Amino acid sequence: MLVGSAPAGPGQFVYGLEAVHTNGPWENPDNYRKYNGVLRYTLPVGEGSFGVTAMAYSGRWNSTDQIPRRAVDSGLIGRFGAIDPSDGGRSYRYSLSADYASALAGGQLTSTAYAIRYYLSLYSNFTYFLDDPVNGDQFNQLDDRTIYGWNGSWRRPDTYFGLPMINTLGWDFRQDRLNPVALYSTRERERISTTREDNVREGSIALYFENQTRWNEWLRTIAGFRGDRYSFKVNSDNPDNSGNKNAGIGSPKLSVVLGPWSDTEYFINYGQAQAQVGDPARGQQLYASRCIGCHSIDANRVGPAHKGVVGRKAGSVPDYNYSPAVKKSVIVWTPATLDRWLTNPEQTIPGQKMGYSVPDAQDRADLIAWLAKNSG
Repeated sequence: MLVGSAPAGPGQFVYGLEAVHTNGPWENPDNYRKYNGVLRYTLPVGEGSFGVTAMAYSGRWNSTDQIPRRAVDSGLIGRFGAIDPSDGGRSYRYSLSADYASALAGGQLTSTAYAIRYYLSLYSNFTYFLDDPVNGDQFNQLDDRTIYGWNGSWRRPDTYFGLPMINTLGWDFRQDRLNPVALYSTRERERISTTREDNVREGSIALYFENQTRWNEWLRTIAGFRGDRYSFKVNSDNPDNSGNKNAGIGSPKLSVVLGPWSDTEYFINYGQAQAQVGDPARGQQLYASRCIGCHSIDANRVGPAHKGVVGRKAGSVPDYNYSPAVKKSVIVWTPATLDRWLTNPEQTIPGQKMGYSVPDAQDRADLIAWLAKNSG
């Protein structure tokens, strides 16, 4: 590891470098090689400051995934052994950003523009030879994307009708270009076939306003509104998976703050947002990146097949070995029950075996929209 700083002209450089290598306890060594670097330059500009930051990460590794106990009991492999030693991956992330802060029109302006280059190629094999007895079940998840963005805010203290207040205007623009996001069948990291391959454009624009007003010594309010607009465009190797989608949402909020009394403040909060509207195109991408390791639309794998899941009773897919808890469940999968399940599977069906959840409400809505599209 190396860190330091140095003056350069009117500004200052700060830098840091890190290199890590580890093998872990595994019979097939992780051979994990990680490199991190950051370089930042700042300088005063008029009444404000300007900075440029470059960051880089690169990593490669082998992966020892879960193994069947019968393979250990039979002596085929040891406790720290691997069935498929070619599992693993590579990832890198490079970014360049510029930030500026300065007084403007009686307030304070802050703004950041950035560009990110991200790559992930992950090789996994959870079912070994269940689906393909000849080549095995290894698959490659690929995410190759470029991200551009610009965000900022202008914050100004004011006094209206004798009331002190702070008004804030802000914005957030972002575009993701995925070329591609894909799923391939592989053998020892060599591609055998393409499951799906998509080029995707995701764009978002957000504007927001916030007002903080102090009405007296014991009462202040925070009121705001945020509007978001999203656009999605998918160009898939399967024309049925291609398409465009646009959606927007408005989110008002209000907080009333009382006190302090005895060093304690009391809050009354109100917020409202439109119901989460699922986007099946985005849900399809989420399914490919998060679910495909254990699930398939058409076939039972580690988890049951998902085709027709909306409207189906839990634990009813033929030829799948469910846990006793799911077999006894009387739940019928609707968008509402699927949302509860993805939020907290154990709370929905105590004793089940799925250890994965989806905390983001929009991600859940998009996944459910995709599953519903494949249930008609």
